[in-house]
Amino acid sequence: MHLAAWRAEPGHHEAALASDGVWVLLLTSGKTAAPELMQDFFPHFKLDELLQASDAHGRKALDVATPGCKAVLASKLYLGGRYELALDQIVHQSATCKVIYALDHSERDEEKEPEGARGLHVAIKFMRNEGQWLQEQSTRRGDAERGLVALGEEFVIGVLRAHNAKEDEQFRKDLEARKLQDYPFVMVMPRADRSLADVLKHEHLAPSPDEVHWAEVRVITQHVVKALVHLHGREIIHGDLKPLNIMRMEKRYLLIDLDAATQFGLPAGAKSSAAFCPPEMVHVDEATGNACIKTPQLLKKPFATIGSARNAAKVIASSYTPIEASPAIDLWGLGVVLFQLCTGRALFDGFSDDTLDNNGLRALASWSDAQAKVRTSEIRNRAARHLVRSLLARDPNDRMPLDRVLAHPFVTDEPILGRLPGEEPFYDAFIGYRVATDQGNVEQLFAALTRLGYRVFWVRCACALFSFRTHLTDAPRCRINCA
Repeated sequence: MHLAAWRAEPGHHEAALASDGVWVLLLTSGKTAAPELMQDFFPHFKLDELLQASDAHGRKALDVATPGCKAVLASKLYLGGRYELALDQIVHQSATCKVIYALDHSERDEEKEPEGARGLHVAIKFMRNEGQWLQEQSTRRGDAERGLVALGEEFVIGVLRAHNAKEDEQFRKDLEARKLQDYPFVMVMPRADRSLADVLKHEHLAPSPDEVHWAEVRVITQHVVKALVHLHGREIIHGDLKPLNIMRMEKRYLLIDLDAATQFGLPAGAKSSAAFCPPEMVHVDEATGNACIKTPQLLKKPFATIGSARNAAKVIASSYTPIEASPAIDLWGLGVVLFQLCTGRALFDGFSDDTLDNNGLRALASWSDAQAKVRTSEIRNRAARHLVRSLLARDPNDRMPLDRVLAHPFVTDEPILGRLPGEEPFYDAFIGYRVATDQGNVEQLFAALTRLGYRVFWVRCACALFSFRTHLTDAPRCRINCA
C-alpha cells in the first residue's frame, strides 16, 4: 500500500499490522517512506507490543530495523533517542539527584561488549541544581578560567557527555514522559561495577572487627589515597568522601560525585554528608543548642532551618565563619571511611542519606582525641588502628598528611619495627649497663623503679642491646639475660 493510501484509510492500520510479518517487513524495508510511515503508527499502537514482533528467524524488531526505522523507534523508546533507562534500578536517590543505569544505544564498547550487543552500559546522573552540574563537569574536565587542570580517569570516573533539558526541548519532553522533569541537568558516565558502600554491604569485607579482609582493605586504601593525592596535587578537595562516592571499576577504586569539590582556600561545605564531615565543620548554636554543618549558603539568612523533616531545627547561621577548603577535610573523611572498612561499623550512625540528627551533630562537634583512641581500639590490626587514629585527630593540623599515609606500614604492608609515631610507649624506662661492675647499681635502680610502679625494660648485659626491639611486648617488668 502506498503511503498516501495508507493515510487515507486509517482503519486498515490495525488489520494490516496484526501480522508480525507485515510490521517487520516495514521495519526492514529500504524504502525512504518507511520511517515516515512508522510515525503514523505510534498514536494507534503500543510501542512495547510492536517491539515484541519478530521475523521468521526469531530476530526482534529493533535488531532487524533499517537505520532510518531504528532512529524512529529510538526517538520514541529511549531518552534523547539513545538511552534505555532501567527505571526499576535507581542506583542512588537524594534530595539533589538521581542515578539510574542505562544502555546507550548510540555507543558500543568493542572491547568489553560481545558481538551483537545493543549498547554501552552507562550510569546517568540526573541533577536538580545547575550550579552543581556545571561544577562537577568543570572539576573533571578542567577549567582554564578557574585554573583547573583536567583530572585523570585512572583516579576519577569521567563524564562521557552532558545534557541540559532547559536548552533542549525534546530532551525536556523525554524527561517529562519519564517523570524526571525535576532533574533537568544530566551527566552520562561509564557504569562502574559497584560502589564501596555496596561492597561493604554485600561482599562481607568486614562483617565484624574480628573478620576483616585486610589485604583488600589495604588495596582500597592505596587506590583512594592515590586518587586524593591526584586531586590535592591540583589544589582541589573532594569534599564529600564516603563509601557511596567511591566506585569499583575493573578492580580499581575511583572517585565520583565531584559537585562538592572545592579549590583550596575557598569556602567548603556547599554540599556535604554530615556523617563524614570533620568536627570543625559543625556549628552549635549557643542560644538554642541546635547544630548544623557550616555551609556558605546558610550565611545568607539570619535564621536557617536545618535538618530533614524528622529533625528540623533553627540555628543562628550568621554567627559562624565557613571553613576553608583544605586537605584536612578529606583526611578526616578518609579516616571515617577506613574506620568502617576496618570494623564493619559506621563511626557515626546517620540516616540513609548520611545526615546526622542534632544529637549526632553535637557529638561530632565535641569529638576529642580521647574518643578517637577509644573508638579505634575496636580495630584489631595494629598498623590500621594507628593510621585511622592519626586521621581522626581533633585538630586538623594533627591529621596525618597523604604523603605519610602512602608511606605508612599499613599501606605499604611493611613490618613494624619499634613504636609508631604517636603511639604511647609500653615501658616507662630502659636501663642497661656497659661493664659488669655496674650490675649492682642497676639492680638497685630496677628494684626502686618497679616499687614505684614504673614499667622498666632492663637489659642485663651490653651484648643484648642490639635485640631489644624484639622484646617490646614482654611483661611490664622485663629483664633480658645474656646467654
